[in-house]
Amino acid sequence: MHKSVDSNAENGAFLGLSVKDPLDRILNPIGKFSNRKFLSIFRFKTWWSTMWVGSNGSDLQMETQLVILQVPELNSYVLILPLIEGNFRSAIHPGNDGEVLLSVESGSTQVKGNSFTSCAYLHIGNNPYDLMRDAFAAVRVHLGTWVWHGVKSLAENGIPPKFLIIDDGWQSINMDHEDPFQDSKDLTGLGSQMLCRLYRFKENEKFANYQAGTILRPDAPQFDQENHDNMFKEMIELAKRKKALKEAQEDFSLLRQP
Repeated sequence: MHKSVDSNAENGAFLGLSVKDPLDRILNPIGKFSNRKFLSIFRFKTWWSTMWVGSNGSDLQMETQLVILQVPELNSYVLILPLIEGNFRSAIHPGNDGEVLLSVESGSTQVKGNSFTSCAYLHIGNNPYDLMRDAFAAVRVHLGTWVWHGVKSLAENGIPPKFLIIDDGWQSINMDHEDPFQDSKDLTGLGSQMLCRLYRFKENEKFANYQAGTILRPDAPQFDQENHDNMFKEMIELAKRKKALKEAQEDFSLLRQP
């Protein structure tokens, strides 16, 4: 991973800032843009994030955690990723007239700072999928494996986790009508995983079969946009057929009623 990050180092940079007086919250402008498409993820609740798109810096939402900005004149994309540094966390906020603001805060009036060297990370690339892979690899090398550090910190403070669920996308789940010892093969409907049950405390097949370093090696498989689009279309069609079948069964049940 370090070799991969080193080879792409010229495409990325850490962003820092400094102010005269120590503060617990700093709101600093980092530029402005308009008439440029962006894709972002912002935190709309304490524990939940969602997607947001726009074309102006003022279109951004408060507590934005990631921005991918299109740069058509270079046929490229730029990723802006707020980071944690020491006791401070960062987020992107909208400003006036297309301005983009970087918020750096500790969350406590007792914890203040005035100088930061890596409160955000910027990376440029001509493929948004490779861009995210390379940027996240660089941040991982910079910060370390944060999940492990979090677990280690809990253990050192007398709260050793016994079982950690990172995300339901890792879980081994299936539905009642399926093989009770196999991962579900029918999760095409939106929210369909909510109807499943956890059948073992291990990662599911797609993660269990992953070989470390696969996406970072020189011959890593490239993202296939056409294949992705076709798979997505198939999922939509399957979901439509399932919905139509369910409605037909309900109509048939009504017809059979006396």
